[in-house]
Amino acid sequence: MNQEIFQQKLKDLVTLANQNHKQLHQQVARQFFQEDGLSDQQLSLVLEYLRSQGIRVTGMPEGDEAKPASLTFAPKADSDSSSHSEEAAQTPSPSQETPAALSPEDAQALEEYRAHFSSQPQPSPEEVSRLFAAASAREGGALQQLAELYLPVVVELCAQLPGDIPLQDKVQEGSLGLWAALEAGLPASGQDQYLREAISRSVSRLLQEESQQKLQDNYLVERVRSLEAKVRELTEDSEVKFSVEELSAFLDMEVEEIQAILKLTGED
Repeated sequence: MNQEIFQQKLKDLVTLANQNHKQLHQQVARQFFQEDGLSDQQLSLVLEYLRSQGIRVTGMPEGDEAKPASLTFAPKADSDSSSHSEEAAQTPSPSQETPAALSPEDAQALEEYRAHFSSQPQPSPEEVSRLFAAASAREGGALQQLAELYLPVVVELCAQLPGDIPLQDKVQEGSLGLWAALEAGLPASGQDQYLREAISRSVSRLLQEESQQKLQDNYLVERVRSLEAKVRELTEDSEVKFSVEELSAFLDMEVEEIQAILKLTGED
């Protein structure tokens, strides 16, 4: 399945769960992706992602519904771990650069994120190397653990990207981008850069969409104001009411555009 489509469907599923008081039956999630031909392992990863977002997945085998998303590392020797890039053997650094201008709410959220992450135990480079190797082999739980390991990176990257979207929304979008990249498969080298670029690309796309929407809204507002001003000019010395077709001819505007603007202003 196309990565962007998968990412959008994950986002829609999270929205659905949030509307249901952060709760979702596992069968709903399975039906959501029924036409996409996901394997049982991929569907399990989707359910793990939902739980990582604080969503309670119901209908699971007893004991699994409340299963915490914990960052654990099995002491498994991996003879292939040396084949992974040296950067993958280092704990991902959040790189706390100066964030973009944040609202008071976002600054508070960033502070809370950092306080939470600083209280968490950090894995050793050997554990990180084994985790990357396990994730590349798509071993059970490894992708989820790697996603959790990169959450501080997601937060810091989001804080550095300016935009009017709340930080928590950017973090959610960045997490979706991270998860989609993990689900698509890790490259043989440059895994850290690959994940960071996926996070930034996902959030940047969201910010671009928000910026485009704002431009469209501003353009529409200006068109409404312009139409109102021109109509006043035409009618200020007359009580005659012009039809939409006449206004179209006078103002050199499409009938459909005038109708859309009049509808927004509540005029007939």
